[in-house]
Parts: sequence; C-alpha cells; structure tokens
Amino acid sequence: MTVPGAQEELTDILVAEAREDGVSGKASLVGRRETTSPATAALINGAASHALDYDDVNFAMGGHPTVTVVPALLALGEQIKASGRLFIESFVAGYETSGRVGRLVAPSHYQKGFHVTGTVGSFSATAAAGRMLGLTEKQLAVAFGIAATQAAGLKSNFGTMCKPLHAGTASEHGLRAARLAAKGFTARGDSLECDQGFASSQSDDFHADSALGEPPSGWHLRNNLFKYHAACYLTHAPIECAREIRLKNNFPPERVRKILLRIDAGADRVCNIPHPTTGLEAKFSLRQTVAMALTGVDTANLASYTEAVTREPRIRTLREKMAIEFKPDWVHSLAEMAIQLDDGTTLEASHDSGLPWADIGKQRQALEAKFDSLVTPVLGTAGAKRLRDTIDRIDSLGDVGELARASART
Repeated sequence: MTVPGAQEELTDILVAEAREDGVSGKASLVGRRETTSPATAALINGAASHALDYDDVNFAMGGHPTVTVVPALLALGEQIKASGRLFIESFVAGYETSGRVGRLVAPSHYQKGFHVTGTVGSFSATAAAGRMLGLTEKQLAVAFGIAATQAAGLKSNFGTMCKPLHAGTASEHGLRAARLAAKGFTARGDSLECDQGFASSQSDDFHADSALGEPPSGWHLRNNLFKYHAACYLTHAPIECAREIRLKNNFPPERVRKILLRIDAGADRVCNIPHPTTGLEAKFSLRQTVAMALTGVDTANLASYTEAVTREPRIRTLREKMAIEFKPDWVHSLAEMAIQLDDGTTLEASHDSGLPWADIGKQRQALEAKFDSLVTPVLGTAGAKRLRDTIDRIDSLGDVGELARASART
C-alpha cells in the first residue's frame, strides 16, 4: 500500500516539508524518486503506507501492525546494510509486540479515543528497530520508555490526513527511540506499567496476563487480516453482506425499501460518518460503503472513493434508507444485514471479517492480484516485477537496502 499511497497529496506535503527544512540523506522513499534521512523516511513511508487505509489489521492490537514496523526497518536496514533475514526477525519482533501491548490496554484505550496504530504502533516500531540494532534487554526497556512519552494519535482525526500521519510518526518515534537508547539516552524502564505511565494514563485496563499469554495459533502474526476493500476494516463485514445479497438476488437498488445493519457498538465511533462528502470520509462511512456495494461499485478499487461517489443520487438515496443497530458485547468483526424490498421480501446475510483465510495458496493469489493492481500503475510492469522478485527472495538478501531501492521510482 505504500507505493500507491506515496502518490497521495498528504505524502507530497510531507516531502515538501522535509525539502523546505533542508532534510537530506540517502534513505529511499517508497514509490518516489526523492531520498531523505532515515528518520524522515520512516515518517513519510509510514504515512504513505496508511494513506489509503488499505493495509493489514490485527484485532489483538486493535489496529494496523505493519505500517509502523516496516517503514522503520526499511530506513534503518538500508542505513546499516542489515540482512534480509535480520529484517524478517525484526519484523516478527515488532509485529508480536503490537499484539502484546494492544492486549495490555484493550479495550478502554481505544474506547477513550486513542488511535492504536499511532500509540501501540510506537512500541511495535521500537521493538523492531531495537531487534535490528541488537539492543540489550535493559536498552530495549529504556527505548520503550522513550517511545511511551511520544506515543500519540486521536481517533477524532479519522477521515483526515492525520490518521495516516499517526502511522508515520509512530514509525519515526520507534526508530528514534531505539537509536537514542543505543546511544545511552535515558528513560524509565517501566514506562508501560508504572504509575502515570502509558497504560495508566491512556487506559482503564491493565491486562498483564493477556499481554504475556499465548496468542491464538501461537503467534499474533498468524492472525493477520488482509484488506480486500479500500476502506476502514470495520466496514468490510457489512460490505460483504451487501455484496452477497446483491449477487445472489440480482435486484436493482431502486427496489430497496429498508436496510437494517447490526454491528458492534464500537463501530459507531470509528466508521459512522452519516453524510460523507469526500473520498476519505467515504472510507469511514458504513452507510456509504454499503450503498456502494449494493450499487455494484468496486469497493476494492482505490479510484472508487471520490467526492463524486458521495454525491451519486442512487447511493445517497440508499444511505437514507439504512438503519444501524449498534450492539453492545457483539463480536467485533461480525455484521448482520436485512434488506427489505418493495414487495415485502426480506433478504438476509451475515459475515465475520475477523477470520484469517485458511487457504494460504488462495490468499497468496489474492495478494498478488492486489499487489499488481496497486504497484504496476506506479512503478510500471518491469518495476513491479523487480519489486516482487526482491520480496520473494528477501530472506536471502545480504543488504535489505536492495528492497528499499527496488520499491522506489527510477
């Protein structure tokens, strides 16, 4: 997602800001021709990775784990010429940390209004960069302290450029925290759990047993969820319900009398913009995305999310016919939908978007198709092939900078 996200206006602004500040360096920017300093590359690549809200999800974290980890590792790995194997080890360390810290402070941390990708993601990036730098246990605890005092991100900014900025700042903060700790910078080593520390100041919960317990399937990474619709992940189950009903019954949208959606109450404060007016707001609107699915709009296509689609008459009419029941103590990823047609017929569907695909081969095919559709328009056929080939042999790379440079535009 970083390659197409690098073409977005918010990425242009961040690059322009860095250039105006005179930031220079040899760190690659994914999907672009410019280079910059490692810290700035982590910031810009992280923001670009989340710009289109089409990146992976893990419910143990409660956010997007990869977008803070990989940008920090690409920037640091290119700088120190880390091996591909070390990159993978460091990625796993960061990813697993995201699940554990997420579990530590869930659910009230997110319910209070904190964007987990920006907050918990700061620790993910720190753990990843710390592993790549070979920090000692004591140094890593200090690095977590440095990260804790910088961790931030507010859900109130969903639907604006600040949401992806949270991912970028978390990646930058994590990289900086690990590097400062390696140089002897000081911080409390118990900043996650101490009084007025991260957990006590940003959550009403402190679940040490959950954080330290065995993840489902043994690793949080095994429960990674990939996106196949370019919108907030909590809209995915409703979109699938709408698609199933439309494809099985083949009716025109004009026949819809009422739409009832049942979904977890937490979605009300995440993706319930009732009257979106921009493409970005559309990604965080249950009514909009369901209406798009019911009218046959390709919700997997980035180009579908525009200001124009929010004004489309049929979609606006469907939005007004939709009622949402926000259910407390509901499965977070489950949606149920009932659509009443003009002849009184009621059509129903349910979908749980929180289940990882069991067929790994099928999932790889879907991810390859997604990769080609997103990367080829930016890097070209040869560039996309070069990047995919580099990814396929990442565990044998002597210098992960090869991956960073393959992701850039030539």
